[in-house]
Amino acid sequence: MSTRRNSNVENLLPLSDPEAILRSGNAERRRLAQLLTTSSSRPNPQQPIEMSDTTPAAGGPEHSTESTQTTETADLTTAKDWFKRVLKLQHASVEQANEDRRRAAADRRADLQAFQAAIKANAARTNRLEEIIVGMHAKTDRLEEI
Repeated sequence: MSTRRNSNVENLLPLSDPEAILRSGNAERRRLAQLLTTSSSRPNPQQPIEMSDTTPAAGGPEHSTESTQTTETADLTTAKDWFKRVLKLQHASVEQANEDRRRAAADRRADLQAFQAAIKANAARTNRLEEIIVGMHAKTDRLEEI
């Protein structure tokens, strides 16, 4: 006996496929994104493209050397600062790791000392227990002799 209210085989499939809905939504999103990127990069055919009268130098695009040097120096300074910060962070993490290792070694030494002390205490208790058992055995032997 079926526990479902609707046991007809034709009605087991959902009315719409959720994966198809997701695929169509993703396709629409990609289409819109591509439309935006192509429309912004494509020149407007109604506006004429202005051509410059000067030809670029053989070394590359036309720039003044002062502005290029200033930009490169600013980028270089930024890069140097970035590398300095990265190196400082790496140094700090190495120092932290070394400190963690020192603490872990100290913890292991303390644990070892506590373990050795516990072993000695257990050995002393075991010796005392053996002495008590031997003493009790000696008492029972004396009682049997009497």
